[in-house]
Amino acid sequence: PPHNYSEQLYQRYKKAIADYLTAHVLPAVRSQTGQYMLKEIGKRWTHHKINVKWMKSFFSYLDRFHTKRQNLPSMRDVGMQCFKDVIHEATSTDVRTAILDLVEQERLGRQVDHGLLKSVVEIFVEMGMGVLEVYINDFESQFLEDTSAFYAREAQRWLQEDVLPDYLIKAEEHLKLEGD
Repeated sequence: PPHNYSEQLYQRYKKAIADYLTAHVLPAVRSQTGQYMLKEIGKRWTHHKINVKWMKSFFSYLDRFHTKRQNLPSMRDVGMQCFKDVIHEATSTDVRTAILDLVEQERLGRQVDHGLLKSVVEIFVEMGMGVLEVYINDFESQFLEDTSAFYAREAQRWLQEDVLPDYLIKAEEHLKLEGD
């Protein structure tokens, strides 16, 4: 009580993470485009999760006592919220566009790194903090719209070029690819 600096430490933790993300991570992500931006944000996301995990361990007292007594978000939640506020809000449109471009390239037969796509899409899921609302609003709706438009164009092209058995084979192949 007379020497309890828990609130100040909690606020500094939050500020330190936000400052680091603003000063180092955001410029690094924004300096890249396309697939390279996805690689950068994937790498930075992995590092951020490790950083938050260790910071949570360092400040376990705050998590066990201060946040519970004051009814505050946990240290992990604060770290994730900082990433969402600083990085995700600033780059989500560019990231979504880059993901959709890669998916389009794969549909056209080019080789794409599925691990990279999965790790970056995971960011959209994690930013919802246990709820899929961010994923649905920021990514899935646009993804489904683009997928629908792509297959409408492809179906028209296949109908003009192919006979029914070939059309059905292509449709089945693409259903399998989409499932994968």
